[in-house]
Amino acid sequence: MSGEFVFGWHAVEAVLKREPERLQQVWIQTGRQDKRVKSITDTLDSLGVRWKVVHRRELDERVSGVHQGIVAAVSESREWTEDDLLAQLAGSDKPPFLLVLDGVTDPHNLGACMRTADAVGVQAVIVPKAKSASLTPVARTVAWCSVGAVPFVRVTHRDPFVRTFP
Repeated sequence: MSGEFVFGWHAVEAVLKREPERLQQVWIQTGRQDKRVKSITDTLDSLGVRWKVVHRRELDERVSGVHQGIVAAVSESREWTEDDLLAQLAGSDKPPFLLVLDGVTDPHNLGACMRTADAVGVQAVIVPKAKSASLTPVARTVAWCSVGAVPFVRVTHRDPFVRTFP
């Protein structure tokens, strides 16, 4: 199984809602038998996604961070290229609304920026390839619903794309 992990209830529910095809397997901490667990496991069953109830230590071994009792293995998400973004913007009748970040190296801060960008309708988040945080499992957990909803584009500092927008 190759890919990455998403953890925390909001993050896993967001993937389940927005990108269910990326889900490979889900692990849920033993001892939870509430409506939230039932809802997720029913949905996973209907999609044919494997899930398993495990002890907390197994979740702790899979991820570092606060998993809240749920971890999902997901296929890797695709980062957008400059060409992908330009094509999307060319097809839009609205003026571009982009968030360009520079110097954001903490994945928690990147996740918060992604979540805020989604909330205000940003069309894409652009970051430099060098010296910036990437969409790690921690960033995805902080961003929960926003990853997959807001395109994430990494550009080189001297890329002509950067000069496209004054």
